[in-house]
Amino acid sequence: MAPLLGRDPIRPAVSLWLLGILVYSPGLTGGFTFDDYHNIVDNTQLRPAHLTLDSLLRAALSSTAGPLRRPLASLSFLANYHWAGPAALSFKLTNLAIHLVTGLLLLALLKVLLPRLVPARGDERLAARLAFLVALAWTLHPLNLTAVLYVVQRMTSLATAFLLIACLTYTKMRVASCAGRTVNQAVAWAVIAMAGLLGLACKETAALLPLLLLVIELAAFDFVGAPTLRKLAYVALVLTGIGLLYWAFNPEILADAYRERPFSATERSLTELRILFFYLGQIVLPTPERLGLFHANWTLSRGLFTPWTTALATGIWFSALAFASHYRRRARLVFFALTWYLAGHLLESTVIPLDLSYEHRNYLPSIGVICLVLFPVAKLFATEASVARLIACAILLALGAQTAYRAWQWSDPITLAMTEARHHPDSSQARYEYGRIRYLLYLTDKRPADLALARAELEVATGLSDEGFLPLSGLVKSYLASDERMPATLLPRLRHELQSGQPNQRRLSVVFDLIECQMSRACRMAPDVVLAAVGATFDNPRLTPAAKAMILEWLAVYYTNVLGDISAARKVITEAMEIDPAEWTYRLRLVEVLIAQKDWLAAAHATTGLPEKLGAKYRYTEPAITQRLASVQQQLRDHP
Repeated sequence: MAPLLGRDPIRPAVSLWLLGILVYSPGLTGGFTFDDYHNIVDNTQLRPAHLTLDSLLRAALSSTAGPLRRPLASLSFLANYHWAGPAALSFKLTNLAIHLVTGLLLLALLKVLLPRLVPARGDERLAARLAFLVALAWTLHPLNLTAVLYVVQRMTSLATAFLLIACLTYTKMRVASCAGRTVNQAVAWAVIAMAGLLGLACKETAALLPLLLLVIELAAFDFVGAPTLRKLAYVALVLTGIGLLYWAFNPEILADAYRERPFSATERSLTELRILFFYLGQIVLPTPERLGLFHANWTLSRGLFTPWTTALATGIWFSALAFASHYRRRARLVFFALTWYLAGHLLESTVIPLDLSYEHRNYLPSIGVICLVLFPVAKLFATEASVARLIACAILLALGAQTAYRAWQWSDPITLAMTEARHHPDSSQARYEYGRIRYLLYLTDKRPADLALARAELEVATGLSDEGFLPLSGLVKSYLASDERMPATLLPRLRHELQSGQPNQRRLSVVFDLIECQMSRACRMAPDVVLAAVGATFDNPRLTPAAKAMILEWLAVYYTNVLGDISAARKVITEAMEIDPAEWTYRLRLVEVLIAQKDWLAAAHATTGLPEKLGAKYRYTEPAITQRLASVQQQLRDHP
């Protein structure tokens, strides 16, 4: 078998790794951020006292980031903790190593695939130049930074690495088959299947593997010598079409998932058609103003002509796809670039109820676009080598400089929040995050300047989005954390948000944040504020019974741990159980309240059936609940 990177693998591999390390090194000293805390820092299951099969299972299933829980990614985080401790540096170094290995896998794939895509099929030198340029540009591209320095996005980079292994294996198998060479197809398909499964264990986007293989087949091989593959492709396309038609006529199947979102599945899909053009701008011309963590201020596409650019985007995408398909054999690289880009976005940029846009979603899809953009530069080497080198160096230097600058932004949380707010002054999320960071600094150092700046940023953030409840909550907490009187208009504004807005999980978390702030003693005791927020939420006509029961449980915690009113806590958690008797965690909360009230007999009675109900359901997925159950059982044994 030919070497992975061709006859001379050392020079391109060393170049890619050295330049990658150089541009990312400024950000390796940065800490954790955003979802890193929920998935890694605050996830105690990643730090077991002893490595046993049970603790490994708990760690593997400890993430709630996706329906499959992404166990392999979680185990990789556990490995970082186990061998290098809790410091973010080891996690980021691991992410960088994964990124650089993925860059080499991309180079290996393109060296095999591109000779069949360039206009002069079989032009090995042109294909090799293009492969190296694309792999290096992709490795240095600033759009890929969040998949490296945003630790939790290891889920994205690991899944992409496995996808590229599968695509490389498939491409090498098909090249050999088309050339008449003997291929052990059973082994090749086993490697492809294993890589796909490992990718799924990192992130659900690996489910795109069959579609990506179809893109490669249509772009490069035309099913030559593979009639069975053609039949399987037809079957897969028919089944996909049936699924899409079923969803089109039964949109209510996603209704529950979209209840937490301010948009419908149709609105999201239409809006994403415009966002895909925004992503193209980030890939082709990345600038500090275009790049960032937060791009939430999107005007939703309520229909094809609201706004009118939705119809324009729809027409362009379908026309481009029709053109590329029609001229597929004459413009294979164009067809590959377009279909790979769209296929890579099929899950996260269509009907799945996620936030509208994030940079890391381009980690895999951007490959096709970069191939197409750099093709003229690679072709120029044949006639004007010195000019081509100058252009290539300028492009790579610009990409590397941008990535190094962004890596410096990620060198610490304050710099990141400050520069995000500066580059995106119209982003509510960016301004809110900067205000939140300044507020946390105030809690640590008690400097009035930090508090004043935090309030200024939070106030601006409330006016930049229709969902200004998080900045409003931050403003309320900032006054509860100081001795200053709260402005008379602030609490009514928060109540109005909670009473009239969509009562999704993010909005309801405002109530929990106010409770947690007082439990942690970061805020002074303010039951009037908490009860006002709870009352406003209960007055919301769209609040579901399940959500009301959840808030009642939070209120029981507040009465127990902050106000010390155990009788009130017992009353509200009983009400929560009456609303949602199937949720056994409320019964567990009742037992904790009864123990706090020292009503041991009632507590013992309430535990009947709890170990069976909670143990079977939450042993691996929610170990904190089983730990709470063990704690109350121990207390009851100590007080027979």
